[in-house]
Amino acid sequence: MSVFKVCFAMRCVPQTLQPILVWLLPAKWRLISSWKKLRGFVVPRVLQQNEARRTRNSKGAAVVNPDVISWMVEDGRNELERDPENLTTLIGSIAAGSTYSITNFCCRTIVDLVGHPDVLDAVRDEIRRQNAEVQGRWSMAALAGLEKLESAMKESSRLTPGTFLVYSRVVKKDCVLANGLVLRKGQFITMSGATRTMDPSIFQDAQEYQGLRFCAEDRVKEHRARPFSGVDTDLLTWGAGRWACPGRLISSMSAKILLIKLLDEYDFAFIGGKPLSSASMHEFLFFHPESQMLVRRREEACGIVFV
Repeated sequence: MSVFKVCFAMRCVPQTLQPILVWLLPAKWRLISSWKKLRGFVVPRVLQQNEARRTRNSKGAAVVNPDVISWMVEDGRNELERDPENLTTLIGSIAAGSTYSITNFCCRTIVDLVGHPDVLDAVRDEIRRQNAEVQGRWSMAALAGLEKLESAMKESSRLTPGTFLVYSRVVKKDCVLANGLVLRKGQFITMSGATRTMDPSIFQDAQEYQGLRFCAEDRVKEHRARPFSGVDTDLLTWGAGRWACPGRLISSMSAKILLIKLLDEYDFAFIGGKPLSSASMHEFLFFHPESQMLVRRREEACGIVFV
């Protein structure tokens, strides 16, 4: 969270003063300390993987139990892409930009499902039936077949996106749009993704949570053509066009696996029956890290395992 605290605080400071005042933030010092710890873990692992890679290449062996670091080392096309310092930065970026976002999204999806037990029961039943059908051997196709879970994920991302604003850009030079609108150098431009997701002409009862909205009989074909991991101009979860998130397939799959495990193995409930609301900071929405829920293991869990 330190990186977000630094970013939010520096937004309130003139750009010319940021390089000086940033050092007065405790979050900045915590961030530096975290980077040192991360470097102390990643650099030795990268050096170890680089040596293991050379050994494997000489013997023609394959990677055993690969992880993110071994994948990066294996896929690096040159020494620069396998450099320990560069990979430390990349791992940190993944942790800040991907791991947090996926976890935040899964928390919000679970909160929405707990608040709507009928949808939660339908999703759990679908997971149970799919697990029995594939005999516990999950594949990409099996994950894609969870249409009710996908619909619930879409609905949560529609009502509680990670950010209200998308396509934030700074104009680098003066330009004139086709409609005659003049954009000046240095201007900040953005657009509201929430305006579209709350448009009643696109979504019926747009303000209301309908977890199975996208897998309803009249929308299921459209939903299959535009899955949660796809680019959808009505739901700008991943952006659109050439700037759409390149890691959306992996992020979607990771979120789905995490939700399957949590929903299968645990029961969730609100403390005192009081639903949790989203916290916000500037244009960002997030599950507050101090929020609490009741959790217990489910006796009737399927015991789903992903290897």
